[in-house]
Amino acid sequence: MRRFIFFCIFSLVLLPVIGQDADSSLWNISIMLDDNLFKNFDLIKEESVNLTDSQRHVLYNTYKKSTGWYFVGNFFLGAGLGSFFQGDITGGLIGLIGELAGATTFYFGYIDRNTYYSVGSVGWSNASMTTKGVILASVGLVTLVGIRIFECIRPFRFAKSYNNKLKDSLGYSGYSMAYNISPRMNFETGASEVCFSLQFKY
Repeated sequence: MRRFIFFCIFSLVLLPVIGQDADSSLWNISIMLDDNLFKNFDLIKEESVNLTDSQRHVLYNTYKKSTGWYFVGNFFLGAGLGSFFQGDITGGLIGLIGELAGATTFYFGYIDRNTYYSVGSVGWSNASMTTKGVILASVGLVTLVGIRIFECIRPFRFAKSYNNKLKDSLGYSGYSMAYNISPRMNFETGASEVCFSLQFKY
């Protein structure tokens, strides 16, 4: 909703300045990005030829993925929640299913114990874990640790992949800087001068 309001304001402000085709493309691309970048990649790339450099810059910085909060979500909450909030459904499902599988394996290993009949108490009592239980619990614990490590790394890998795909779809290369240093003679004063020029482009 925030992006929708932003582009409404952005379009109204720039409508007198930019062409109608560019404004229409900006609007269409924003809708497709809200829907799904990967699904609409070819359409976005085709539409982006009408954009200006400043529009590409605005779109990229509006829709690029960050990592901070999603890493925190995966690290502290787990279950792929950070990845789900980031829009990474695949990473979220891997985290969720992996943690469920690890926790289930650990639980069944932990409760798999030798039992014996205790004379001093009524009924059967649990003793140490069986060999099978130790193996299952170990596998479950290793799975939980491994999945949590994956969840901590995944937001960074997904953001990098997504942002590169976003750049490619928009034809956006980011900032570039060019400079030039050249000597020049000032014929009015007879002095030599050095001219320095710096140009930023995005």
